Amino acid sequence: MTKAPGKSLLQVTGILYLVVAGFAVLGLATQGFISSATLHTGYIIFMGIMGIKYCASKEKADTLRVLAIIDIALISFFVFVAVAFVGEIRLAFMNLLTIPLPILFMIGAMRNERMAVEPDDVLGVLSGEKEEKQIDVDQLRNLKVLLDEGIITQAEFDAKKREALRL
Repeated sequence: MTKAPGKSLLQVTGILYLVVAGFAVLGLATQGFISSATLHTGYIIFMGIMGIKYCASKEKADTLRVLAIIDIALISFFVFVAVAFVGEIRLAFMNLLTIPLPILFMIGAMRNERMAVEPDDVLGVLSGEKEEKQIDVDQLRNLKVLLDEGIITQAEFDAKKREALRL
């Protein structure tokens, strides 16, 4: 099994997202109203869970990277609104303080995207053996299903089996 190089970073930032969300929920509870901050809090809870759940996944790395980019865009939007429309420099500054979190989250996801392949996998792909064997097994399984369902005859199955196994 290949070690995910961004796993620790995604776990830590995922946990930090949940901590930040916890503080945000406490702050929102004292205000007693729903705002865009409430929606963003829901989003960062989602990001925290995704970061922890898929911290070792190369397949989900691209999704996690996109989530981080969206969060950076949301934070930038909140900073703009705080300065341009509300006139709250303090609020803008507090939002800016959260920017490192999605950046670190994105770095963890990008590390996983470039996750190394196991040496055995490389050798199998280079020689073509591993991929061909997988295709042959899948093809044989499909042929067996067709035989069992009576769609092809035993003779047709045997001929295709020899062809798939290159006998």
